[in-house]
Amino acid sequence: MSKFQKPPNQIIAHKTATFQLHAPTKRRQALLHDAMYRNHLAYTRGLKKLLENIEQLKLLKKSDFNKEGDRLIRPLIKSSPLSSSARSGVIEDLLATISAYIELGKDYENRIKGKTPEEIKKMGGVPGLPTVPPLISSEEDWARRVDAFRKVVFLDEEDEAKSKLLKESKAGQLRPLNFPRNGVDDGFLLLHDPKTDRYFIFLNLFSKKARWAGRKITYLTGLVNVRNGETLRRKTKTGELFPINFSKDYQLENFIHNGTPKTAKLIKSEDSLGHAVYNVHISFEFASEIKPTQTLLGVDRGIINLASLTVISPETGAILEQENVDGTDLRFIQRKLERRQKIVQQSGKRFKNKARKAEADKAVHRTANEIVRQAVAYNSQVILEDLRPLSSRSTKRKKSNFNRMLNRTQYQKLLFVLNYKLQVAGLPKCQHVAASYTSITCPECGCQDKENRNRKDLKNQFLCQDCGYSKDADLNASYVIALKRLWRQSLPEAERKKRFQDLVNTDYAFDRCLKLLAQKRKP
Repeated sequence: MSKFQKPPNQIIAHKTATFQLHAPTKRRQALLHDAMYRNHLAYTRGLKKLLENIEQLKLLKKSDFNKEGDRLIRPLIKSSPLSSSARSGVIEDLLATISAYIELGKDYENRIKGKTPEEIKKMGGVPGLPTVPPLISSEEDWARRVDAFRKVVFLDEEDEAKSKLLKESKAGQLRPLNFPRNGVDDGFLLLHDPKTDRYFIFLNLFSKKARWAGRKITYLTGLVNVRNGETLRRKTKTGELFPINFSKDYQLENFIHNGTPKTAKLIKSEDSLGHAVYNVHISFEFASEIKPTQTLLGVDRGIINLASLTVISPETGAILEQENVDGTDLRFIQRKLERRQKIVQQSGKRFKNKARKAEADKAVHRTANEIVRQAVAYNSQVILEDLRPLSSRSTKRKKSNFNRMLNRTQYQKLLFVLNYKLQVAGLPKCQHVAASYTSITCPECGCQDKENRNRKDLKNQFLCQDCGYSKDADLNASYVIALKRLWRQSLPEAERKKRFQDLVNTDYAFDRCLKLLAQKRKP
């Protein structure tokens, strides 16, 4: 087996941890700011060059695209006084950005085929060109764009005005500085001092020809490289060593001790007092053995309950565990902030508040952690509804609380977070079943009736109109999701790919399977 191939029973997963640089001096802050500033300028120059040649790049295959893109921008990036690793990070970022833009354009062209101009208009228009926030915010530009936003009449004009307003609001934000490699001369290192039990991050920030090079020698002798456990005997003139702040109870055990540092990203922000804060986001690689799953865990996602979980036995579909993950706190905070945002924007002022996204992110991770905890406890294969058709932006959907919550609670992010957390735990990624009828199906008799679930019922109860079976509606939906996957697994190979409706009134119908499982569960 090649050294680049992982064993067939091994899962490779990645997780990111954040480390704050501890109280950098004014000199170090100036050094960090200068490196990020040069990175921002290099990215801007490279993006401009690639966009000038975008039509030519669209015609190339992926391998040729990377070669041609590198040929176009490397001379521009090479002149920047960044370290070789940082320059490589700029080039990788640019190629990934342009590649994603081209793929979005191709996807858009495929989706509009055969559609009328009215249908195309509802799909949101052509994907916009990649942009870079300006380094300096212009009050004159800001006032002009706010005024233009006030005077819009048509929806297209409003979308364009919003886009320009958002771009101006991000002025002055430096792009993250990426370090795609580990090393003293060409990247970053996560280091440990065994004498003091302190941890440090070394960042190679500039080239040997940069004005900062040689002003101060950084000694790394005696520090241990967390990646490979080797003790360094080095000094350098092209980087800085920073002590870091982090949670030793969580990050030390879950990342540093068990993971391998792979890449890093330096991000600049501000605290509540307007002081500069520098954080390094390090991506860790985890290798774990795949555990054979023995049960199924159905997950229903909603509003009042962010997730409802049901673990079932694969033999009879018997319930082994059920739980709701509450979402009322998140809903309260989001509604409060939405009301405030509406008032502020009506007055023509800029609304800047990260609380809503932060609370949603917390809810996503809290939900994912609980799902993984249950999955690990029962060695479960996690099953989710396939909500992509509902959360897609390619089609216009009517306004409703649930449709807004699909985006608000970041369901796609939950799927991403859940998948990597499952892999780190040694479990396979989520599987999906069609969302149709899961909320109105009785798991005991298979009855599918809209009256089974009264949406106006404050107790949120499911009540089968046929057999009288009663259950919490969200928990019942998660139960049916798990049973739906169990049903699919039990079908002959030739029937598994058929649509749900094509199997109705056949020997392989879902309601027939539910009745047979219910008979098995009876004592």
